[in-house]
Amino acid sequence: SCNDCKSKPQTFYFVFQIYQVTIYDVRFNKGFKKARGEWVMWLNADDRLLPGALAAVKEFATMNPCADVIYGCWNFVDQGGKYQRRMTVFPFIRSMLPNHGCYIASTATFFRKRTTIDEGNLLNEEFKYVMDGEYFCRLAYNVKRFAYLPKVLADFRLHGESLSQRHLMKKDVNDVLAYQKQFAESRTIRRVYGLKLFRDEMLNSIVDGILFHAYRLLKGLLKFAYRHQVH
Repeated sequence: SCNDCKSKPQTFYFVFQIYQVTIYDVRFNKGFKKARGEWVMWLNADDRLLPGALAAVKEFATMNPCADVIYGCWNFVDQGGKYQRRMTVFPFIRSMLPNHGCYIASTATFFRKRTTIDEGNLLNEEFKYVMDGEYFCRLAYNVKRFAYLPKVLADFRLHGESLSQRHLMKKDVNDVLAYQKQFAESRTIRRVYGLKLFRDEMLNSIVDGILFHAYRLLKGLLKFAYRHQVH
């Protein structure tokens, strides 16, 4: 149980911060520090919340006063905003985050400011590709409570120029280098928060591959099991 489990009204304030953000210049933390509401989140410029999302999160937060993080499902849309497919998630599995990857989308995730941001848990701006994954793992490592809301909350836009996609399947040495840096960040997360059995990095990489595919299978089964519960 938590120290403050009495149900009480949840507050939302809107702070619109528009920054020229580059891969080396991330300023999400400035918005977090200025926010005054009880719950905060960040939304990238090419993503969007769906109608009713904030009301649903507010109601869910009131019913789950022990939650530190609330996350839901989302839709993938193309560059023009056309629906592609729904991404169903499921109740939180701490070990899946570092050993498989970030299966929770920042676009559909909210943080209780008092127990996350105000405690000094800000985004690590040394990460350029999987900053959200490191943040989720750190919060889980610090025993923050993740609560799953089975509702589609946002649209996540997929396009070829996004950071995670722009170097995919390219053979130029600079593109391959950038793509490998993305993997290096994920590997760093696994070494700090995930399972590490050996001193030898190559042996750990073999374990990484086994765990990744095992959790990938589990994720697929759980998505199938929970797909009808999402509204």
